Amino acid sequence: MAWCDNTGELLAIIARAGNAGSNTAADHIAIIDAAIAAIPAAWRKNLLVTIDGAGSSHAVVEHLATLNARAGWSVAYSVGFDLDERARVAIGQLPANAWEPALDPAGAARQDAQVAELTGLLRESAGGDRLAGWPADMRILVRREKIAEGTQLSLFEQHHGYRYQVIATGTRGGQVQRLEARHRVHARVEGFIRCGKDTGLGRWDPGSATQRSST
Repeated sequence: MAWCDNTGELLAIIARAGNAGSNTAADHIAIIDAAIAAIPAAWRKNLLVTIDGAGSSHAVVEHLATLNARAGWSVAYSVGFDLDERARVAIGQLPANAWEPALDPAGAARQDAQVAELTGLLRESAGGDRLAGWPADMRILVRREKIAEGTQLSLFEQHHGYRYQVIATGTRGGQVQRLEARHRVHARVEGFIRCGKDTGLGRWDPGSATQRSST
């Protein structure tokens, strides 16, 4: 499913098998293109595409970069990224003063969460470019917050005492705090999905399509 965050409207839905992989790039590209086609032409050339961690595949990011390269188009992206070994190493190398307060919805500094950029450490580390193969302008940001009771964590997070969320974006410039806050509004999609299920999608007859939907 793809939703318009500005209006809360469902732009596109593609039925998939229940066992379809969450990181299937072809499906992500298809739903992105269908969603853009559903937006009135006058509004579809200045877009921000946000996806959770399932969107951080080379094919999806490269497709978004291709859309952005079209004359007269601006297609920014902000997608979840793996807290993998390279990200964990970079986080461990960050100096204390690299962390800045995260912003709340009103733009004020929060006391319970911080953000930082990992791009330099990943691109120019002693081990070489750890982001080789990704677009040269891709940036990696990280958010940390104190562990809440009951949160499922990796061993790395348990050791450091923080929950980490990593995101990738192709936006040049801009304050790291605002770029991270811009991505965080993606969480509203969960509310859109709940509303959709309560107002009809939850009663969608799977027999009406050859495959079931995936949310």
